[in-house]
Amino acid sequence: VKEAIAILQTYQAKQAATNSAAQKKSYIII
Repeated sequence: VKEAIAILQTYQAKQAATNSAAQKKSYIII
């Protein structure tokens, strides 16, 4: 269970990083 939670947290962290990067790219385009 602990491993699954760690994997989920890592996945969420990657998504957050991807979202922030996408927002920066959109901001640059604008």
